Amino acid sequence: MSAREKIASTSVVIPTYRRPDVLRKCVASLLAGAYQPEEIVIVGRKGDAGTETAIAAIEAAHHAGVRIRAVWVTQPGHVPPVETGVRAASGNLVAVVDDDVTVTPDWLSSMVRHFSDPEIGVVGGRVQVPGSPVPKLKGKPGCISWYGKIWGNGGSVGGTAVLEVDTVMECNWMWRRELLASLEFDPVLNF
Repeated sequence: MSAREKIASTSVVIPTYRRPDVLRKCVASLLAGAYQPEEIVIVGRKGDAGTETAIAAIEAAHHAGVRIRAVWVTQPGHVPPVETGVRAASGNLVAVVDDDVTVTPDWLSSMVRHFSDPEIGVVGGRVQVPGSPVPKLKGKPGCISWYGKIWGNGGSVGGTAVLEVDTVMECNWMWRRELLASLEFDPVLNF
């Protein structure tokens, strides 16, 4: 694929609330990537005027074939925007990324390539915080112990090989759409 080629059937969902400036940077980083999604779905909350203005400007700009559209929620919490964005996304692969994230140029392609294996259902992205050291890994990152402990720092694991995990960092992940759409989020998670 040539630079800045779209990856067909891939959607990126961005839940956002009251952070229009970082939202613009997030979208700009996705559009500057070596590979681009077929669509970007931005999920805002009705009544958030600053975000509504930012999304209107983003939608109005020319984006070289990447479809950008907004959907809106009225319910409070973090889960409704994710669920709404996933339902609105049309790609076979759906990535969800927080609005305060800027992605690296290879972020999308580094996750998509793993889906050539039909056994892969979800891929987590790597997290790099500028100016911060990479956290020391403890236990089994991304795994849940037999007694319920969730080992964190899964987003700090590097490498090129597939690593089997029980969980990935929220909102830096890509799923097969049919798998993600089949999940039901417990309302207790939406606090």
